[in-house]
Amino acid sequence: MQQKIKAFQLQCGMVAGFAACQPVPPCIESQNAPRQKALNNRVILLRRRSLSRRGRLPQMIVEIEAIVAAIGQRDANAARRLAEAHVAAAAQAADESFTHINTHR
Repeated sequence: MQQKIKAFQLQCGMVAGFAACQPVPPCIESQNAPRQKALNNRVILLRRRSLSRRGRLPQMIVEIEAIVAAIGQRDANAARRLAEAHVAAAAQAADESFTHINTHR
C-alpha cells in the first residue's frame, strides 16, 4: 500500500499533503470556459480537502482499485455502484474537513 501511495503522490505532485493536480485546460473557444474553470477550481479545492483527511488516501486507493477491477470484469453495475460510493466517501471527507475548521476557531 505504501508503494501505491507514494506512486500516487508522485503522479499528482503531492505538496505538503495536498494534491497539486493540474487543472484541465478549458476550451478557449467555448463560451463556457469561465464556468468550466470555476467548476474545475472547486473540484481541485474539494479534492485537496478530501485528501487532507487522515486515512483518506489509502482508502481512496482501495476504492479506485475496486472500480478498476469491476471495469476489468465488465461489470458496469458494480463499477457504477463503486464509483458512486467513492464520490460519496470523498464528499464526506471534504465535508468533515470543513466541519473541523468550523469547530476549531
